[in-house]
Amino acid sequence: MSTEHLRRHALHLAERGWHVFPITPGAKKPPVIDRWETRASTDPDHIHHWWRHIPYSIGIATGPSGLVVVDLDTPKHGEPIPDQWALLGINSGTGVLRALARSQGTTVTPTYAVSTPSGGVAPVLHHPTRESAAQHPQCDRVEDRHPRARWVRRRTRQPRSPERV
Repeated sequence: MSTEHLRRHALHLAERGWHVFPITPGAKKPPVIDRWETRASTDPDHIHHWWRHIPYSIGIATGPSGLVVVDLDTPKHGEPIPDQWALLGINSGTGVLRALARSQGTTVTPTYAVSTPSGGVAPVLHHPTRESAAQHPQCDRVEDRHPRARWVRRRTRQPRSPERV
């Protein structure tokens, strides 16, 4: 992608209130700037400066942006699906998240989604309280900040007897 295209996309994300920062092209790491967690920005001047000459990839600082990203993988070749999900006919991370949400009487509505190299998807969700993680400095995990996030963690880590959801 061209530098201009990436700069426009970074500006679009910033207009949504998402704090962006430049990443080494073609890599997840390292960020181009130090202290990226605090320097990520929605300021168009910063974005124009960062994406002036080099087609950097775009990183999003999820905490200050009030976002949660869930990495929903597909099984690796030859890797069995856990029985608790296979018995329900679920064979992907997307299916697991959908079933968990349904079991709680809710749905998952991503604001954006990114394909992962493994063939999965990473939906970008607004934090359940739509607050920035920075508003909860005493908490370093999402599940500490909101009960709905706690049920996802509990349901995915503790095997339960299968139930159709």
